[in-house]
Amino acid sequence: MKVVEVAQQFAFYGLASNLIMYLTNVLDQPLATAAKNVNIWLDVSSVFPVLGAFVAEIRIWGMVLLTLSVSVIPTQCRRAVFFVALYILSVAQGGQKPCVQTFAADQFDENTPEERKAKSSFFNWWYLGLVFGATSATLGVVYLQDNVGWGLGFGILAGVLVGIKRYRKQRPPGSPFTTLAQVFVAAARKSHVNGTLNCEGVNYGDEKGGGVEGQPQL
Repeated sequence: MKVVEVAQQFAFYGLASNLIMYLTNVLDQPLATAAKNVNIWLDVSSVFPVLGAFVAEIRIWGMVLLTLSVSVIPTQCRRAVFFVALYILSVAQGGQKPCVQTFAADQFDENTPEERKAKSSFFNWWYLGLVFGATSATLGVVYLQDNVGWGLGFGILAGVLVGIKRYRKQRPPGSPFTTLAQVFVAAARKSHVNGTLNCEGVNYGDEKGGGVEGQPQL
């Protein structure tokens, strides 16, 4: 999972950090238009995580389409294909972000001491991977895009997203909305219940001999 997140950061920042140069130099957009398109794309990529993770698998197809848009796609079609690929990546970004850390935590068995210990340090390496992926893409991929070719630069970003579908998938305990509804129903039923009668059974901590033996003071 750490490798997957490094790849995700590598691909996203490798694209975002030099996107405005591609729009101005390759698609011949004015600087103001290019900046507007980059800002809109970043905003959409930030909003889509609200929609959940049901479309996370399409990220690789967005990168493949993006690579094709700068290589084998005819020139007159490149602009349309490029923006379709770009917003496919936004949808995929939104599908992956909300659940990736929870999914990573599910890979550890809490009943196994070794895995429980490994889980405690997992997220330290996780955030190190985030920084490494973003930094290496910003320095390395941008150089390749500017000095070698856009096809190679985008192709590398697509290549790092190719992974192995081998993971633990925990069986869902049920819908979280059901549990949330049960909380509200229980609260409504008990809204008129008096929890204490004449303050009996309440220990404020400053009364000697108060409270129930064996129970913590309030």
